[in-house]
Amino acid sequence: MSETYSPARNAVRLYRVTYSSIVPERGNKPTTATGLIAVPDRDGTSFPMISYQHGTAYGKQEVPSFPDQSPETQLMIAQFAGQGYVLVGADYFGLGDSDEPEGYLVKGSHQQARPLSTCWQQAGPCLII
Repeated sequence: MSETYSPARNAVRLYRVTYSSIVPERGNKPTTATGLIAVPDRDGTSFPMISYQHGTAYGKQEVPSFPDQSPETQLMIAQFAGQGYVLVGADYFGLGDSDEPEGYLVKGSHQQARPLSTCWQQAGPCLII
């Protein structure tokens, strides 16, 4: 399968950002989060914006704030910021420069998945509300 992507129409300026946040799963613990803002390098002061939520990262730095190590982020930059959109991408807690545990290790998420797994084994497809 072959995919064709539009070439970038403009250069892009990349900004690695840090900002204050909280981790709701850890009692709203204050933390510092990281991410990327990609801005089209062209005339104008107003651009449409896209919020990019990255997929599963296999390495701690395969995230938006480290675009050189994330082919997915490179594609998003070219296909959106390279077409005139401001692209905003946050690193998930536990990735990038974060000292927090990864989201996959959040106890509440695992607890929610267990009843679904048990239900499926006992009764087949089910709905839990």
